[in-house]
Amino acid sequence: MWRIKYLVALIVLCCQTTGTFSRPDDAIQGYPYWIMEMKIGTRNLSPRKPIIINEGSSSCNCGNCGNCGNCGSSVETTEKKESGRRNKTIEEIMAKSTLPLVNLNGSLYYYETTQTMNYFAAMQFCRQKGMELVSIETAAENERIMNYIKTKVNKIDHFWTSGNDLSVEGKYNWLSTGEPFSFVDWKPPVPDNLGDEDCVEIRDFGGDRYGWNDMACMHTLNFICEAKVCTDFCLQ
Repeated sequence: MWRIKYLVALIVLCCQTTGTFSRPDDAIQGYPYWIMEMKIGTRNLSPRKPIIINEGSSSCNCGNCGNCGNCGSSVETTEKKESGRRNKTIEEIMAKSTLPLVNLNGSLYYYETTQTMNYFAAMQFCRQKGMELVSIETAAENERIMNYIKTKVNKIDHFWTSGNDLSVEGKYNWLSTGEPFSFVDWKPPVPDNLGDEDCVEIRDFGGDRYGWNDMACMHTLNFICEAKVCTDFCLQ
């Protein structure tokens, strides 16, 4: 009986509104199918979480402290401990990394300044090192990244980010996170898609006036990797 129920449930899930199962017409769709994969073993699957995930931390509220009068001090103590562990782990990662990582306000970046790659090769390089091409999600993060370029590597005019509009023209997303742009630093008239430009770079528009620009993905540029989530891979 359970096999019959399982089969009926499977048929229901597969059926479309017409009541029959069918595959999209490849000739009409014009796109291949794809497969999604979830990696098991990471400590955090969300790219928006803090870069360092501490184990053993606990939150406090009046429902679990037992004493509301001590709740505030307990939270403060926990936050201080977590901050200390976080800083220690960042220092440990930077000390053990084979790449010269840069700590900007608690986020770790690698500025590739010695070689240039196309967008896809740059992404592959970052992934092989346990990182991603950088995704710039706030004005503050953008300012920190730009300031470092201006003060430390200002002889380089172009850096790849993970931004692109490869899926839908004009709709930009961060490949590293899958999120749409929530902040932009375009320098008009870009983005202009001149010559089918689908990938996003940081560039110097002259006079240390850095901003975002759309660029053909196969151009070879320097690039920036970012460590979004720390797993055991970081410390190997």
